Amino acid sequence: MSAPTCNTLEGHLRVLKRTLETNANAISVFGGRLAVLYKFVDAVLPLLATSQRKEVTHRFRQGIEDALSFGDDLPLPAEYQEALLNQTNVLLIALQAEGAMPN
Repeated sequence: MSAPTCNTLEGHLRVLKRTLETNANAISVFGGRLAVLYKFVDAVLPLLATSQRKEVTHRFRQGIEDALSFGDDLPLPAEYQEALLNQTNVLLIALQAEGAMPN
């Protein structure tokens, strides 16, 4: 079966609909994975001792530097960079706040 052509308005609409469905599914998968990671962080963070939080902070910062380096080779949207940096700051603040609590 050959791929549908976009020579007609109907063909364009079919391709657009398929693209929108694909993107919506991808966003749903991403959202589900993200929700699990948030819940994991919420469950684990309070259990970490101060020394563990310091080590996690160090490794996390290294991982973020690696993620930011992708922008050196591949142009990423400003929205990606902003979201990455905002979420990084949220987690670093959470690690620091938890680090102040005695274990």
